[in-house]
Amino acid sequence: MEQINLTIITIITSGISLIMGLFMLFLFLSTKKVKGTGYWATGSLVIGFGFLCNLIPPIDGFIAIVAPTFFITIGLYAYLAGIWSFKEKKIHKVVVIGIPLLDIMQSLIFFELIPSHQIRMTLHLIFILTYTVIAIYEMLKTIT
Repeated sequence: MEQINLTIITIITSGISLIMGLFMLFLFLSTKKVKGTGYWATGSLVIGFGFLCNLIPPIDGFIAIVAPTFFITIGLYAYLAGIWSFKEKKIHKVVVIGIPLLDIMQSLIFFELIPSHQIRMTLHLIFILTYTVIAIYEMLKTIT
């Protein structure tokens, strides 16, 4: 019974993300004046796909663990690019591309080297926490 509830929650979460992605895509296509919507659409669609990857039967432990994390992480960083675009600021590629690449590389390397799932998740959460602090700071910072 618990698995069914987790599956339903995953489907609902993915659906919400995909619907928001389609809404943002429509907004992006209908008006070019609102900056950032293309990044937000991409982020939502990629995150929705990442959540759907959680429903794939774990044929290979690596794919079952890394694929959803990969897509969700990439989607989150697209949101940050959208914030910078919306505020008409420079998009820092080192942050938007570099940090996710480091996160993905550490996921790939440590998946093979460290058998402890808790240690791997802790390392991943450090990257996500860094992103979160940057994103919250950028959202609250006024345009100068």
